[in-house]
Amino acid sequence: MRKHIFGIIGLFVLVGHPAVTAAAKIPATMQKDAAAPQRFALDVVALKDGKPAVDLTEADFELYEDGKKIPLRSLSYVQTASHKRLAVVFHDMSLWIKNVQRDRDDITEELIGLAKLGIELAIMRLDSPGGLKVLQPFTRDEALIRKVTASALAKVGMSESFEDLGGRFMDVQGAESLVRNENQNLLLSYYYTKRLRFENMVGGLMAAGCFLQGVPGRKSILFVSGGIPDLSSSSQIDITRSTDRSATLDAIHERARQTPTRSRLFDPFGLLKGESFERSDQVLDRLVHFSNAQNISIYALDPGVFTKNVFMLSSEFGRPELTESDSIQSEERAKEVQSLREVAEGTSGLLFRGAKKFEDLKNYLGADLEGYYELAFKSEGQKPDGTYHKIAVKTSRTDVDLRYRKGYREYKPEEAKKMLLVSAYYSPDLFHGLPFEGLFIPFVNESGKFESWISLALPVKPLFIDSSRASSPVTTFSLFVWLREREQGSKGLGFNIDIPVKMTDALRQVLPNMTHIWSFFKGPELAFKKTGYDVVYVLHDPQTGEIGGWSSALAVPDLRGDDRGFVVNRVLGSTASNPQGKAEALALNQKSGTLDFNELRFYPRVTNWFSAEDDAWVFLQVYLPSKKDKGSVSPQFAVVREGAIPQDLVGQIIVESWNVKTKIWSGICQLGLSPLALGEHVLRIIVPAESGGNDLITEIRFHKGELE
Repeated sequence: MRKHIFGIIGLFVLVGHPAVTAAAKIPATMQKDAAAPQRFALDVVALKDGKPAVDLTEADFELYEDGKKIPLRSLSYVQTASHKRLAVVFHDMSLWIKNVQRDRDDITEELIGLAKLGIELAIMRLDSPGGLKVLQPFTRDEALIRKVTASALAKVGMSESFEDLGGRFMDVQGAESLVRNENQNLLLSYYYTKRLRFENMVGGLMAAGCFLQGVPGRKSILFVSGGIPDLSSSSQIDITRSTDRSATLDAIHERARQTPTRSRLFDPFGLLKGESFERSDQVLDRLVHFSNAQNISIYALDPGVFTKNVFMLSSEFGRPELTESDSIQSEERAKEVQSLREVAEGTSGLLFRGAKKFEDLKNYLGADLEGYYELAFKSEGQKPDGTYHKIAVKTSRTDVDLRYRKGYREYKPEEAKKMLLVSAYYSPDLFHGLPFEGLFIPFVNESGKFESWISLALPVKPLFIDSSRASSPVTTFSLFVWLREREQGSKGLGFNIDIPVKMTDALRQVLPNMTHIWSFFKGPELAFKKTGYDVVYVLHDPQTGEIGGWSSALAVPDLRGDDRGFVVNRVLGSTASNPQGKAEALALNQKSGTLDFNELRFYPRVTNWFSAEDDAWVFLQVYLPSKKDKGSVSPQFAVVREGAIPQDLVGQIIVESWNVKTKIWSGICQLGLSPLALGEHVLRIIVPAESGGNDLITEIRFHKGELE
């Protein structure tokens, strides 16, 4: 029988800013010997009458770096017939208005047409705030492309309609404040929505680039989008300082570039220290540099559908006083499309829009993916300098049109790693380089404050047995944790932890019989607000450059006077003895990361897996505002399995405590699992109502039996 092992690691490091999640190694193009002369290869698309020009020689080209002519080391024509691949990214489809139905068939048929040209398509969807999701890996199967494209074009994600903005911001700020200053709150919601869309767009495109690492040669992305969100309007502070509706509108539509860095635009973790992103166009430049460093070309398809936002309201919403002039709407739209064009052309791609967009897409993209010239040259510098270098290519052939990247930025290894971490923060679920499972528990302490309780399950086989880590004396992973507000997107809480795993002879001997190594940490107190959070974990191995990501949703209840009860925490786990235990109330142990009470120690299972012989323990924290006495709470347990009658389960309270000040009942209960069949189960927990209220019911999944 395979067994688990858990690591009790009490190291906790609080840093100034948070971190990320990802799952790829640093690209090979960035892993260069810093001491060696740097050799680069620039890909150049050459077309004659819209067809690939395949007869050019080295004598037909001139190459310039930072205005200085430099010699070519070699020239080769690369045919891509055997590996034509394209990543198709659908961006914020829910923002399209109703006539998207008119164009969806055309978009689908064009993708089918590309597949018939021999191009394999990977189809992804980039939503706010969900990030980038891979809907279909590379395929040329027509039926699959039709099915997945229909899914990609479904209305999901964030809407900017007046009704949705107002309702969403009411959840954030509370109905009372919305009624008190409705117009200003609506505009604040507009600001946060635009900002979140912009950040997710940048991070999502970078994550799509990481997805393409294994594609040889020139890598291509088709970005289907109505435009890149425009952040040239003023910052939140300018909006909140406005005294009336007119001043607020002026602040929103102020065309001067201002400073959104007040809330850490693009770099929410402070990883890129020393750099200043004072304008959104600077961030887009960085996106272009990042794409060029990885040999990625971004093609953009504007489907010709205007997105909705708070300043493009129709009469159906009944708010004509908020409708801006046609010139404002046109300016907003023009800026979004112009940014789309700049990103595409900056990466040697193209923007397809207008009446001939589908025809141009088929002709130009099809030709680009047939082949390209690779111009090899040697940089003037001897090592990565982290600066941007301009490139110009000229040809003596007047009948040939050239398209190429206008520059390159060779990242230093540490900077390259940081860029990957930043990109993965926005799409953590896309990356699986270091597989693991995480658990985040907002533990309520005796003072009524939330403490972060962090658990990690590291699978033994992929991380240790099947890797070089088994022969390394110690592997120190870096775990980054970030809690970002789901609605506003720009605020959150973060910290990072080092996790050393010492590979002793004793551990190597038992490693083949283990499934996971577990780690537990007591984090800091966190000042939660009454909002939902996305919890993002990133696990990074500095030695290999591998990164893995995990995310989950977190709803934090309000403990300030709500008259309804609710279950705050329910965690499945196990217990151990703690002879030195002195805690007289349930408390997190700073050193071990476990939950202690006298001589009892509780630790989460993380994976919620129990062997056939195991009992289970469940830790509960319940907010009971109507409870008056110190009497025991008697939770009831049942197991629910699909197609079967619910089965009562006997639970015995091992430890319990009642905090009259916080109205929190905490307890650890033991559950005997022996009557249960092997397989997947759902544990239903029922806390009987107090003072005639409703029972509190919560559920949690677990597995009994051998894991595959």
